[in-house]
Parts: sequence; C-alpha cells; structure tokens
Amino acid sequence: MQDERFKREVIAILGHRHPGCSVLPIVDPMMVVLGDMKISLDNIFLTVRDMEGDERENAIVDFFENAVSNNPHNASSTSIPYSTAKTRLLLQIVPEEFVQTAPDLLLRPFFSGLSIAYVLDRDGSYELMQKPVLGAWGVGQEVIEAQAMANLETHSQSQELEPRRGEEGAFVTVATEDSYSAAQLLLPGFMARLRNALKTPRVFVGIPNRDFLVAWTPDFSGRRAFAEKIRQDAANEPYPLTEDLFVSTETGVSLMSVGEMRDHGR
Repeated sequence: MQDERFKREVIAILGHRHPGCSVLPIVDPMMVVLGDMKISLDNIFLTVRDMEGDERENAIVDFFENAVSNNPHNASSTSIPYSTAKTRLLLQIVPEEFVQTAPDLLLRPFFSGLSIAYVLDRDGSYELMQKPVLGAWGVGQEVIEAQAMANLETHSQSQELEPRRGEEGAFVTVATEDSYSAAQLLLPGFMARLRNALKTPRVFVGIPNRDFLVAWTPDFSGRRAFAEKIRQDAANEPYPLTEDLFVSTETGVSLMSVGEMRDHGR
C-alpha cells in the first residue's frame, strides 16, 4: 500500500477505461485527485486486494464511477458559463508531476519546474482547469489568470500578517489550511502587504509545500536554519512544491541569486 504500486495501478486502469479522465497523484500513496475530489484508495484496496484480472479491474472502475456519480459538484467546468464560474476562480501553484500526468491542464510556467494553474473552487474543494475551458468559455488564458488573481487577492485580505522577531530581523509564516497559502506568493497586493509588515522592500520567501509560505527579512538571524527546514519540508511534507528560495520586491518575484543562496548555506 505504501510504495504507490496500487495507486499506479489505479491510474493506469482509469486511463485505459476512461481516457478523458484526469487522475492526479498526490504525495499520500493512498490518495488521488479526480476532478474536484480527493479520493482515498484505502477502502477500494481492501475490497480488491484478493481479486485478480477483470474482476479486480471492474471493481476499481465501478468504485470510481460511483464516486463521481455521487459527487454533488461533478458538473464539468465546460458546462458552466464563464459569467458563473469567474467568481469562483483562484490561482494555484502545482508541481512538475501534475504537468507530466495531465498534459491538458491549463498552465503557465513559473520557476523551479513549477507551474501556475487555475482552479474552480467549490466550497473548499477545487477542480483544476483544463485547456477545453478556453473554447467553452470564449475567453483567453490571460483573462482567466487576471480574474483568478483578483479573486485570490480578495480571498487573502483577511489573512493577518504578524511578524515574529529573531535575534536579528523578523519573519512571517502563512499556513491557512485552505490550499492557497503558497499561491499567495503570486499576488502583488498580498506580497506588498507582507513586505510592509516586515518593514523592508525586499523579502526572502519559501514555499516548500502547497499549504505553507514563510517570508523573512534579509538580515534575519535564522535564515540558514530556515533554508534547511524548507529543504526538509519539500522532501517530507504533503503536497510538496520546491526547496528553492525566492525574492519578492515591488518589481515582482524571482529566484535567489547565487550569492544570496550561499548566504543561506546553500
């Protein structure tokens, strides 16, 4: 169960039986994402573990077909008009494995092998937008991104930013548990508010996983420890993104320079 062989089997079977279906793996070896649903594989594994051949394959397919048919939010995004969907659009940062697993996702390259994705948020769960929505909605990707960014800025306005002091400098952590903590790195307004809270025009930022963002001042005394913890979290925490470190200024986001990385013990 824990080495992902069963998950790979499930993804292969669904890809064969439902080739238009995008099943995305996540870090948990017994979880997948199907549309806007996170589905545990534990129950179906217990059901089919003693089955073989067609019986096993049919049981897996039946399990997922029932999950989709019983999902109250299973309406395809392409069947929803843009005028309805646009208020629910938000940004997300996704890792390279998503790009490899689901080539039809609507994406824009970011840094470090990451991509910017667009999601239709449905009361805490979300559906990653795929390329067919461009034709169905009759709008360009830049329109979708601008709307998703504006919505996430609004979503983030209630986020309190409380600096904590080190021996030198300060830092802020963001862990909202709403799936959008790391994605706030993409927001000019939010990041300006964060730099203002830290009282510096330049901050360093880590997003080791989807649900965590940490920013610190250039003179922060714990910067090397932070750099190492970000490396560890990117390797060990759920929904990993990157161990790379970023710089945020009023001109935008960039990767740390070689000298800055060296100053952080990298």
